[in-house]
Amino acid sequence: MILFLKKKKGGGAASPSAGNTTGTQWEPAGSSGGMKVSALWIDGGKGFCFRQWENPGPSALSECWQFPVISSDVAVFTARIQRVLQVQKHLAETVAMKNNPEVKADRLGRIALADGLCP
Repeated sequence: MILFLKKKKGGGAASPSAGNTTGTQWEPAGSSGGMKVSALWIDGGKGFCFRQWENPGPSALSECWQFPVISSDVAVFTARIQRVLQVQKHLAETVAMKNNPEVKADRLGRIALADGLCP
């Protein structure tokens, strides 16, 4: 299972406790639906996730596929996760640039247009 979390905003850090030595609080990456919509189950090389097929309505666990590649193959999800992490890293590096605004603007444009990552 892969669980997508983000650091909880506001309220400051929680007190450190058993198993949480930093006091960091986490929440589901999805804005609604709780933890189950932020999880990807892997079984037999395929990904499964909770999907809401009718709105309003309950969600159900089913084979998970995502745009732009319609596939539940774990390799597709893994490649997408790696790509997102790579973009986040390059974005953080670019935002931190202070000395050359032209290069910074060019890099941000490349990231935004997804026509290639900057080294």
